[in-house]
Amino acid sequence: DDRIYEAVCAALRKDPSLGASFIGVKVKEGIVTLEGKARGRMEKCMAEVITVDVPGVLDVRNEIVIS
Repeated sequence: DDRIYEAVCAALRKDPSLGASFIGVKVKEGIVTLEGKARGRMEKCMAEVITVDVPGVLDVRNEIVIS
């Protein structure tokens, strides 16, 4: 889970269109929960798409709120 956490955080930081500093990441048994705030629907969806592509991620729970 620690490796997945680091990989997800790195992937989110790489995307310049995301306000990754406002997105929290939790990982338990390969399931990633995204929390925090996004500036719009596109940013919320993009965070999930990026996370799904990280090796080891089994599922994503997107609890990001659009502010």
